Amino acid sequence: MKIGKTDTFEDAYMAKFRSLASNYGVFVEYARDAAARDIGLHFTQADNHGARTVTPALAWFQMKGIMASTVSAEKATAAKEVSLPLQTDHLKFWFLQPVPTYLVVYVESLDRFLVINIQRWVESHFGDAILESQNKTHTVKVALSEALDDQAFYLIMRDNMIETLKKRLAADDAGAKKFYRDAEVIKWLHSCGNSEVETRFVFTSWISKMRSEARFEYKINDQWEIFRNHWQYSLDDIEDAFPYIEFVGMDEDEYEEWRYEDEEHDAEIIRLANGTISAGPNCSFEFYLHEIGMKLNAIGKRWAKTLIALEQAGAISVSSVTGGFISVAPWHARQL
Repeated sequence: MKIGKTDTFEDAYMAKFRSLASNYGVFVEYARDAAARDIGLHFTQADNHGARTVTPALAWFQMKGIMASTVSAEKATAAKEVSLPLQTDHLKFWFLQPVPTYLVVYVESLDRFLVINIQRWVESHFGDAILESQNKTHTVKVALSEALDDQAFYLIMRDNMIETLKKRLAADDAGAKKFYRDAEVIKWLHSCGNSEVETRFVFTSWISKMRSEARFEYKINDQWEIFRNHWQYSLDDIEDAFPYIEFVGMDEDEYEEWRYEDEEHDAEIIRLANGTISAGPNCSFEFYLHEIGMKLNAIGKRWAKTLIALEQAGAISVSSVTGGFISVAPWHARQL
């Protein structure tokens, strides 16, 4: 018996995929190939003790491979994308599913996996019209920028946690995504509040850049330490960006005294929802620097309670390790 070249190629890239994806979850498979989805991944999260928690997030992947003999590295790089025909019946099936299927393409000449949400691709290119299509196949193009990397797995896991989080938080999509993004910060602020540890929000509002930077800090042994660095493109409203935090600035009397003492010094003024004021001095005409007190507001306390309940139920695991960094920018957007 001989094993064909195509089968050998498929075995090789599936082994590579398993090696890569095993860092993010445990595999789920159909007993037989009957649903045009090759493999599932039930996502896990590591806890502080090295164990892993199985989350509610489960995603399905359809695997495809493009041999180097079909598309060279030079050709793929020049085109900045790869193309492959997919059966229309499969596109219809994926389009109608209640949860998305992710198309993973292995490009042998680049030794790279690419990934897109194929349900979203069908929606954007055809919508309901795909159901009436008489074509046997349609060509799907996947940009080389859509790498199956750590960020891609993060986004896939997040999007497959959203419905669970929305129900538990009584929040919309945007709120659930912010909870997922900042669960470590919420847990940390809750712990700091219980331990009466002083915290502050250091906000760098750049004059010369569209980027804003925020640091979540806590005081220990009279020194300020960083818990998380957060960079965000065009962060105009800190209370909208972090809806779970009550920011605490100066009251009107303190502000008037500060303004009188520094009346010739340019500053950026942020009027906060609780009636206090943050005055950020101009630093060498490069940025305004705000140092603002913070604590969990009513939303944050409710989210912290939900987070604790989810952890106790073994549904999620949230690290409390300091020194994290995240960046939120439009160029991080993916077709996921």
